[in-house]
Amino acid sequence: MTQEEKKLSEQAIEFFKKKDYDKSKSLYEEILKTNPKISFIYGNLGVIFKIKGDINRAIKCYIEAIKLAENSTEKKQVYYNLAVIYDEIGKNDEAIKYYKK
Repeated sequence: MTQEEKKLSEQAIEFFKKKDYDKSKSLYEEILKTNPKISFIYGNLGVIFKIKGDINRAIKCYIEAIKLAENSTEKKQVYYNLAVIYDEIGKNDEAIKYYKK
């Protein structure tokens, strides 16, 4: 990540903590315009979309985060987030699949 991307990410985290999800989302999306290969940005966007009730976009972000994740710890967190979503929407087989990963 560039210094500018780090700065934007830190700002996005601060807006998220203040529950200003729209501003947080906008900053993350701005980062992805110049660097679409940062897995944790997709993971954080997945959390925002889940909070806002956009489950399909949350799932897409989590799947992209898994594809881009550089280590197993990062992947495990996203697998867990996906499992929770699938559990909440009643897709138990999918939930179990991700819980086991």
